[in-house]
Amino acid sequence: MWPLLLAGLVGYDLLTGGDDGGSTATDTPDDDPDAGYIPGTTTAGSKSETGDPDAAALFSSGDYTDTVTGGTGDDTLTAPDGATDIAFSGGAGNDTVTGSGDDDWATGGSGNDSLGLGAGDDFAFGGTGADTLLGDSGADFLHGGLGDDSLTGGTGGDSLHGGAGNDALLGDAGEDALYGGSGNDSLDGGADKDSLFGGAGNDSLSGGLGDDSLSGDAGDDLLLGGAGNDSLIGGTGADTLQGEEGQDLLSGFEGDDSLAGGAGNDSLYGGADDDILDGGAGNDSLGGGAGTDRVTGGEGNDTITGDGGDDWLAGGAGNDSLSGGDENDTLVGGTGNDTLTGGTGADDFILETAGNPEGVTTVADFGAEDRLVVEWSGTTTPRVTVTADPAGNRSLVFVDGTLAAYVQGTTTLTAAQITLTRVT
Repeated sequence: MWPLLLAGLVGYDLLTGGDDGGSTATDTPDDDPDAGYIPGTTTAGSKSETGDPDAAALFSSGDYTDTVTGGTGDDTLTAPDGATDIAFSGGAGNDTVTGSGDDDWATGGSGNDSLGLGAGDDFAFGGTGADTLLGDSGADFLHGGLGDDSLTGGTGGDSLHGGAGNDALLGDAGEDALYGGSGNDSLDGGADKDSLFGGAGNDSLSGGLGDDSLSGDAGDDLLLGGAGNDSLIGGTGADTLQGEEGQDLLSGFEGDDSLAGGAGNDSLYGGADDDILDGGAGNDSLGGGAGTDRVTGGEGNDTITGDGGDDWLAGGAGNDSLSGGDENDTLVGGTGNDTLTGGTGADDFILETAGNPEGVTTVADFGAEDRLVVEWSGTTTPRVTVTADPAGNRSLVFVDGTLAAYVQGTTTLTAAQITLTRVT
């Protein structure tokens, strides 16, 4: 025989499961919980302890905290409606907890545990093993601990910490904070305005609904903004950032990053190393940063800056402004009334003979080291002519009789100085 000590309505209650089999405890509120013992057997396997009319209820509904220690077996604790705050320590074994409607505290210990805490502002720590932690309507704090854990916050403003291991975190409704910790983690903010931090490892972060803040930190991370006006920071590593809907702010930081703004008027900055940026739809602002970057504005009236490195910049559709910055850059205007500024270095300005019926390209700083290139396809070489415009201190470039570009700062440009390149 081994005893379970059960206290009454005053103070704290303690249920200890022992070291043999698992235990099942069911909270049965009682208006007259006299203190007493519930005997159990010492045989291996699961045991079920229940109250009797002359002993204490396992748990009661007064204004205090019930404390349960599960032991080494596979333990189950279920607290029905009306139970008070529960403090549960699972110990060894694969334990299952269903909390009360008040503020509960649970630690799973070793083993693969399932901790569901119900309503109230709850705390759960999974411990070792692959644990499942479920919050509810309160402001919950969930920590997976060691192992590959699954955490769901519920409808309140929750704080979720994956800890070590490859964890899956879902904030659900409410303004949540999610921390992946070490390992390759998956974080989903869910509804409302959330903050996601990947931590170490190759993490996947999804903001979901709301204006979210995502930070990949170390590792090669995937960041998806979702709906809303989101802020995405890749951190170190080769990261992929996609703003998706809304007016988003994307920063690759360190590493060879890939940034896509998606719909909306977005701001993209590659940061250090060699990055790929695509503004997508909307009037976007894009900066390649240091390194050799490839930047495309997409649709809309975009502002593109290469900064340092030998960059490739393309405006796409719309009236775009392209600035190469330092080093030897390639600038492609696309359709619309675009302005191309090479900056320092030997730069290439590309005119595409696919046609620009929506505008004329302006080359703002054509120098002796720069090239003006007309790209064409098909079987017929285009006819390129140049006319000086002394009043405007510029040269006018025509392709097959159609005005294609204004080249500022020179009235002596000739067709022989223009390079024709056939593309397939």
